[in-house]
Amino acid sequence: IDHPYRFVNPDPDTGPTITEIKYGPEADTVTLTWRSRPGTTYKAFASLDLSDWSNELVDGLGAAADEIADDGNLLTVTFELDNGLENEPDVFFRIEEE
Repeated sequence: IDHPYRFVNPDPDTGPTITEIKYGPEADTVTLTWRSRPGTTYKAFASLDLSDWSNELVDGLGAAADEIADDGNLLTVTFELDNGLENEPDVFFRIEEE
C-alpha cells in the first residue's frame, strides 16, 4: 500500500536532493534516500502544509546513519512516524544541510 508521503527539495541545484521515499505501513516508518556530500551532516523535517517546517525529525545525519553504506553519494535513513504523523493523509519531507 502506498501512502501519499511527498518530498520537497528546497534548492535542487545546491541542496541535498531526495531521490527515493518508501513508506513502511506495518511499522509506521518512512525511508528517505538523498544525494549527500562527504563529511556533511543533515537535518530531516516534516510538514503537513509545505509552509510550516518546524517539525524536525532528526539532526546530525551523516555517514554513520547511512543504512546502505556502499551506494556512493547517497544517504539512506529510516524514520519512525510518530506524534500524529502516522495518521495524517499527506506528509511532506525535506532534508537540509547542517
